[in-house]
Amino acid sequence: MKKILFLAVAAVCFFACEPKGPEIQVLPVGMSSFGFYAEDNADALRADFTVNTINSSSISITFPYGVTKENIKHLIPRFEVTEGASVTVNGEEAVSGKTAFDFTEPVDFIVSLNEKSNAYYSVNCSISSVKSFAFSAESETAGLYDHIMRVSPTDNLPYFITNDSTKTTADRFPHLYRFNGTSIESVSTLTQSRADHPTMNFSPEGTLYVAFQDYSEAASKGNTSVMKIEGNSASYVGNAGDIYKATGSNGYPIGILPLSDKDIYVGHILGAATGGLARRALNIAHYTGSWQNEITAPGRTSSNYGYSTICKYKNGVGYMMVYNQNAHNVDLYKFTPGIEAVANDLKIIRSNSGSEYLPAINLRAINFDVASNGDIYMLVCGQYISDTYNPAVIKYEQATGRQTIIGGAISDVNIDDAGSRSAIITLDSYDMPYIAIRKDERALLYYLDAETYEWKNIQIADVNANRPQIEFAPDGTAYYCFTNESGRAVLYKAE
Repeated sequence: MKKILFLAVAAVCFFACEPKGPEIQVLPVGMSSFGFYAEDNADALRADFTVNTINSSSISITFPYGVTKENIKHLIPRFEVTEGASVTVNGEEAVSGKTAFDFTEPVDFIVSLNEKSNAYYSVNCSISSVKSFAFSAESETAGLYDHIMRVSPTDNLPYFITNDSTKTTADRFPHLYRFNGTSIESVSTLTQSRADHPTMNFSPEGTLYVAFQDYSEAASKGNTSVMKIEGNSASYVGNAGDIYKATGSNGYPIGILPLSDKDIYVGHILGAATGGLARRALNIAHYTGSWQNEITAPGRTSSNYGYSTICKYKNGVGYMMVYNQNAHNVDLYKFTPGIEAVANDLKIIRSNSGSEYLPAINLRAINFDVASNGDIYMLVCGQYISDTYNPAVIKYEQATGRQTIIGGAISDVNIDDAGSRSAIITLDSYDMPYIAIRKDERALLYYLDAETYEWKNIQIADVNANRPQIEFAPDGTAYYCFTNESGRAVLYKAE
């Protein structure tokens, strides 16, 4: 019995004297920054979205309209945490800049140094609704007519080229205006002579060029001229009237594409048979120090009427779209720097089955824009649904030649109605299409719902509106303009 008692006491002493392990300390641990970077998520994001100061356990990031739920299902985050800490999500290791998670629902991150040193963060992602537009300015000059808006790639502000319809026809001088951030101010009258169908475009370097049907004596009473704008002054590129006479009163028949000071293209429908071209044929003129007319467009059917010619410079490439009114098809060209055919005599599909094509295309409201991957989004009004002319957006894939109608035809607009004869398309930085359109004499914005891919609309202003236009500045700011019943230019800016 004494022996048993001795062994028990010895055991107690042994365990009591055994050295204890180190005590787990509670140490400061946390996340100092969190974000999503475009280079990690090239298929989903076009910009970085970061939170550089984290003061709570809740992290919120809002993506712009155009990012979809599908885009954020597989996002890779980057984060900075206390040195030596590990990060887990639902027990899975999270590696900054490498591990993707589904952010359509809140994602909980645990930052740990040891069993007692943990920090918890819930990341909530949301997507903004479509932009709303607020009145920004109205021109002081009444009677603006045939206005065109373009946004400068250097100052991100819109410019307007117009002629003055309040005067007699002979005195409709071309005039340039610009938005200075507060008001629409006059830049200058370009020439003291009548101008029809003025249009303009910026070169990649930001130089503004204007083209118009010029009725000055020097332009032989109606030939086409191009002017270069420098500050508040304008000078002819080449001579006045070096380009053949344009014609047409529907849409914007003259397209100008300045690739550089010595590489400028102009395309338009001819008013009369000239040189080797028939009346209504497409004339492409090229300036390389002097003007040359009748430039050959590869693959073009010579008998086609080149009604509307629209030019845009996107992704470092110049594009030209030509509507062939007699053939009810379009030609697409790109300039790299010479002319290359993208598509010739392109018939437009009537439905996404691709089994039939539009029997007719309305000559009003033809327009296009180019996505970041080179796909061309064409606004074409045709008989998709019945015998009315409804607008629709056709995505043309350059790589495959495949056409897709995006969101279906807009059934509640008949572009042949007198109150609806104007529409322009533009794409935002996420390649989401927007249409500035006139319906029942009101300026509307149609946009594609990012989730349902159905067309929805916003009325910009409850006033009579003509020639609504929309364009995004390089910094992402959207501008919407139209002329009101008094003929003044009205500008709205996205909030």
